Amino acid sequence: MNTSKQTLPKRLDLEALRGALRIDLQSPTRLACARTGKARGSIRSDGYGTVIVNKVAYPVHRVVFALHNGYDPYPLPVHHKDAVTKDNHPELLEAVTNKVNSQQRLKNRDLCFLPPLVSIKANGLMQCRTRAHSDSPGRGRDVYLMPCRYAHLDDSSEWLNAASEAAHAWLTERNGPDSASLAGFYCQLPIEAVMGPDEGWP
Repeated sequence: MNTSKQTLPKRLDLEALRGALRIDLQSPTRLACARTGKARGSIRSDGYGTVIVNKVAYPVHRVVFALHNGYDPYPLPVHHKDAVTKDNHPELLEAVTNKVNSQQRLKNRDLCFLPPLVSIKANGLMQCRTRAHSDSPGRGRDVYLMPCRYAHLDDSSEWLNAASEAAHAWLTERNGPDSASLAGFYCQLPIEAVMGPDEGWP
């Protein structure tokens, strides 16, 4: 018997979010500070965004949906209609059942690709970084494998290609050439799929 439980999304503090954020279609995450208008949030390597309000991290797509529609979609998942997780335009987000969300993920493979250690912040700044740990207390410090660059200055993807190579080299040195972190480096798959060479994975 399957005793696994469905992981529920985090409840949103809608009052706090309304006071701190507003929807801004010009922002890379579609969110901006309600007071200053500056872009808020960041985009992870898997394409999903995170925004921090009152020291609590929230998924950007759920926040945009809530601000646009006026309610917390909990416990329903919020689905990207176009399957592009980094695009949080409010018209592309919908609350659906877990079954529909899983079906759509399998049907519409995510088109976003950012390799491990590479991310894009809400202001468009691209980063290639990892975290160095030390014996002293604390979270360690950020180590940048490449100088940061703004996305609009990388039309030829020269920076992104170089950052991918730098991240790949760092992971190879740290974990070895046969590590799991490298096995899927150039091939991002939906979480429902586990593929090998026989199924077309390179």
